[in-house]
Amino acid sequence: MKKTLLSLCAVVAFGFSAAAEELTMDFTSNSYGYTYTTDGNYYEAADPTEITDGAITLSVSKNGGNGCRFWSADKTFRVYNKSITTISINGGTITSIAFTGSKLTALAADGFTGTASAKTWTGSASSIPFTASGSVTIKTITITYTGGTVDTRKDAGLAFSETSVTLRLNEEFTAPTLTKETTAAVTYASDATEVATVDATTGAVSIVGVGTARITATAEANDEYKAGSASYLITVKEAIPENALLYSELGEEFTFEQVEGTFEPWTHDSQYGLKGTGYSGGTNNAATAIAASPVIDLTNYESAQLTFKNAFNFYDDTIDGFAYVVVKEEGDDWVELATPTAPESFSWTFYDNEPISLADYDGMKIQIGFKYVSTTAVAGTWEVKNIVVTANAASSIDDMSADTDADAANAVYYNLQGARVDNPVNGQVYIRVINNKAEKVMF
Repeated sequence: MKKTLLSLCAVVAFGFSAAAEELTMDFTSNSYGYTYTTDGNYYEAADPTEITDGAITLSVSKNGGNGCRFWSADKTFRVYNKSITTISINGGTITSIAFTGSKLTALAADGFTGTASAKTWTGSASSIPFTASGSVTIKTITITYTGGTVDTRKDAGLAFSETSVTLRLNEEFTAPTLTKETTAAVTYASDATEVATVDATTGAVSIVGVGTARITATAEANDEYKAGSASYLITVKEAIPENALLYSELGEEFTFEQVEGTFEPWTHDSQYGLKGTGYSGGTNNAATAIAASPVIDLTNYESAQLTFKNAFNFYDDTIDGFAYVVVKEEGDDWVELATPTAPESFSWTFYDNEPISLADYDGMKIQIGFKYVSTTAVAGTWEVKNIVVTANAASSIDDMSADTDADAANAVYYNLQGARVDNPVNGQVYIRVINNKAEKVMF
């Protein structure tokens, strides 16, 4: 905070005008207790998000948009489309508000003029709203005002032990611990109940689905403490199947093999996984290349199956001839196994591909791959992620007997998929192991 007493004490007929003061909020050096982030999915959850500095309060309401965040790459405060940024004073009058930053033309208010990098509001009011019609980057805001009363109540002091948590859908979740200074009651809320719900009173969270949800704790103001809030982000990812032999969320383990042409279409994308495209710099390039998995050992497995999500865009009317799922035995040549499931429409929307059987390769060591083809006429984009190969443990036990052995008390039981079973159920078939001897039994 920077305050300056301005030389505005002009002599008037019967006294003096009030002394004007100036306050500068410099977001390049002060995030006012909030977190600078580079996470493209992170926005401040509180609605409104408030900053109080002396008698001045800056408040950003989402108004159906994303609201605001502090961006760490350039240490700026950013407000987004539809948001309303209100600057107000407690018991005084604001006469000028000067912004510096970029894209300021997307921020509007009566009496607000200037350029994309510097705009100033002039007038006389206790509260001035600015509406965003796009993304706005703010470096500093300088407010000139007279009067004003500083809120001397203590900060609520709400804080979570962690600001973000990532887990799988089938994993147990432990909520971060909330600490607070305020004596006011705390209320909890989730902004995405299809991902996670939260008990409004206790803060206990139940994970519901895949995605991101922000859990926010808020406390109202009372005579001793100001209002306050704190939040954390939950990211829930797909569960990894228990019988997965390969699980690659973004294809990080895949390597690229050039088949034809010099242009290399496959890349690793940190958000969208494996990305294949022959388009670059306004030109369609002819190329054929394979994104290849590590070796998958199916020696002791059966009923192997491949699943994945993909998205296609910028194809004329079909993916036929431009995309293949391929497979090869270790050390052998690639063979075309299937054509990916065609999308309902070409877009950036990921969808589940139909499961592809790898049963013909049970008992072998294999690689699976995604073969991308482009021409000078067609060079679409193919994105692949959440790549999973599952298989069941193979059973070589063919004979079956009733579970009447005298040593059955010392037996260990497994289901036909190879998972240990502690409490076998009558009428079911199991693999029983006694003294290193295995056989199928009807329990």
